[in-house]
Amino acid sequence: DIVNQFFGRRQHPHHQQRPTKKGRGLNIPLTVELEDVFFGRSKKIKYKRQVNCVGCNGTGGDTHTCSTCRGVGHVQHAVGNAFFRQLHQSECGMCKGLGKIVIRPCGSCGGHATIPKDNIIEFSIPKDLMTGQMYTFKNFGDEVKDGQPGDLQVQVVISNHPNFIIQGKDLVYQPTISVLDMIVGCDIEVPHFEGPIMAHVPTGSDVEQKFILRGKGLKAGTGPGNVIIDPKVTTPKNLTNEDKEVLKTLRDKGKS
Repeated sequence: DIVNQFFGRRQHPHHQQRPTKKGRGLNIPLTVELEDVFFGRSKKIKYKRQVNCVGCNGTGGDTHTCSTCRGVGHVQHAVGNAFFRQLHQSECGMCKGLGKIVIRPCGSCGGHATIPKDNIIEFSIPKDLMTGQMYTFKNFGDEVKDGQPGDLQVQVVISNHPNFIIQGKDLVYQPTISVLDMIVGCDIEVPHFEGPIMAHVPTGSDVEQKFILRGKGLKAGTGPGNVIIDPKVTTPKNLTNEDKEVLKTLRDKGKS
């Protein structure tokens, strides 16, 4: 209680409760393709985790009770002076919080109490996944004797796509188009995941104009995004004198 904390009255070791142990948490990076996100596919993740040794049942071998903490796994330190003291609790350095010390190591795990094991989980990729998001799988981390396994955290990164740039749930496509095509109009083939889509550029389109294919973006929970066609407009370089005269005529018509 508060009096014991301030004045340093010692509790009997048998009345001290050992904090619930939790195994080490694991962090794993996962790279997925944009197409996997679009279709919401699943990925198998293979990783290594430490599990309790079967040979010694997670004890590490033959043990005896730690004399430093008397088997509770933690020790208390008094901080303060003769008039005011406060007790701080920390993990026992002698037994590393286990409460026991290995005196004869297990032949299977060498006294470590755990052994490495391959584990596989299946991760369903959300269709509204944003690159860099972290997903937690409870109790899929390392095991610990008489405690709860740690957690597995997977950070998912979407790899760069050769055709699309991700903007929220929209996909931006940037084809290279001649300024002449913007003037006279043309058709653009968009290499979409569900198959090629033909998009029309109307005659007289502005150089900075964008074109939208609605509902063809990522299929997020609030509704699908769009494909935004953002052309990179180029100008012809090798013009003949005749070509220049034609363009000058068009320019002069635009001024009138």
